[in-house]
Amino acid sequence: MTNNKLPADERKTVEDYGLRREPLPLDPNDLNYMEPYLGPGPYNWQSYVILPPQRDEETTGREDDEGDEEDPGLNWYAISPPHEAYSTMYVKLTSGDQIGAERLTEMQYRDMVIDNVRAAGADMRAIRFLGTWSIQNRPARTAITEVFRRAGRDVLARGVVEVTPEDGPAFLECIRNNLFARGQQALLERHAQETGGAFVERFVFVSEGYDAPPGSNAEIPPYEPRLHMVTELGRPSS
Repeated sequence: MTNNKLPADERKTVEDYGLRREPLPLDPNDLNYMEPYLGPGPYNWQSYVILPPQRDEETTGREDDEGDEEDPGLNWYAISPPHEAYSTMYVKLTSGDQIGAERLTEMQYRDMVIDNVRAAGADMRAIRFLGTWSIQNRPARTAITEVFRRAGRDVLARGVVEVTPEDGPAFLECIRNNLFARGQQALLERHAQETGGAFVERFVFVSEGYDAPPGSNAEIPPYEPRLHMVTELGRPSS
């Protein structure tokens, strides 16, 4: 059995799984994909990384590698409580994308999101926007490219495509073919009480276009667009 019906104050935290939460700076421009939907700033983003348990030999290693690039750990995220927004910047909880890949932690990502929001002093029932930055997963990128194609848009040109429940089969395909959309749907279904009965009002798929800088991430080859996703949530009227 899962623990999805546990009261919020009894749900396990990242620390209960032996994980660590530490601040991790981000470039404010990284959230440009999401901010147009949030209203005027300032956004006061808080950003953190979830790290695996620290082994004794890592302590010295960290001191020796202070100048190295920041480690995104298991999960890097940003949250803006005043604007009711949460962005996944990076997540890797398994050793690979294939079914049955070894898990790097027993904590499910949907539970991690709930705890991350609570740790920021925010309420998941108030979160209105869930973002996913710089999507690298190949099947998810293929699914987003298909969304643009169906809308008659070129994914290599800067732009956005929205998909809502009123789009019927197209909306269901977004959930079925995009693991990030699928994961968000699972979060809402399995944590209905903690999310205030939230549901997806729309998916907004964002392409930075062909001229997006390739950056240093080798998983996205040069001249492929940087793709993001913004999910707006609704809740039942009182």
